[in-house]
Amino acid sequence: KDIIKLLTNLKNRTEKKLALRLAELEKCKNRETLRIYGELIKANLFQIEKGASYAEVPNYYSENLEMVRIPLDISLSPQNNANKYFKEYKKTYTAEQTLKELTQKDKKELIYFDSVLDTIDRSKTLAEIAEIRAELAESGYIKQTSNPKKNNTQNISYKEYLSPEGYKILVGKNNKQNDYITTVLAAKNDLWFHVKNIPGSHVVIMNSGKEVTEQTIIQAAQLAAANSKAYASSNVAVDYTPIKYVKKPSGAKPGMVIYTTNKTVYVTPK
Repeated sequence: KDIIKLLTNLKNRTEKKLALRLAELEKCKNRETLRIYGELIKANLFQIEKGASYAEVPNYYSENLEMVRIPLDISLSPQNNANKYFKEYKKTYTAEQTLKELTQKDKKELIYFDSVLDTIDRSKTLAEIAEIRAELAESGYIKQTSNPKKNNTQNISYKEYLSPEGYKILVGKNNKQNDYITTVLAAKNDLWFHVKNIPGSHVVIMNSGKEVTEQTIIQAAQLAAANSKAYASSNVAVDYTPIKYVKKPSGAKPGMVIYTTNKTVYVTPK
């Protein structure tokens, strides 16, 4: 309950931050207008009187060359008004780049929080909850209660199934296990599965690039769907691709990967 409360609070806070940043980002969309205003004032310096509250000039950046009214600071000269617009343009450009980075970070955080909440929802033992708590501690979201050895994989467990051809199918039960089976255990030609665009477990067929029947692919996809937020749905989209096309970006949250060259199969969780 304490983990759920923490994650819910973090998620709500991040959603509010994201909404504010997206609103600020929307304001930055008119930054090109600031540059154009500066250029138009510059091009008409000798026609603009000092102390004027606006300048009405032809817009050379428009096909129709319509007149545009540009607000001016009456305490500044025409040249300084142009410089002011250029300065605001640069400031807005910098703000836009920063906001883009921050909104991307917020979105990744929200995806991560959802993945942990989904894992908690599907946890059945105290040991599984303990693993989630350890993951959050390592990620800095809660205080570390002990000093576990780094890179200690001895206690990492995961689900294991057998395909009709005799291949092992591994299923992660949380983000730490997902990272382990995907980045440590799996070979580059093994097949990797994950539900499309929603939180869920990583699933790997340990086939080393050998022929896999449609029956085994469906089995692995059903396991991916059953161990996801879509476990109670039907006709669930599951992506799959060889491990060599699955990458974990530097600094990515536990369980977070990107993948390409995938195919998609639709299954009912089983």
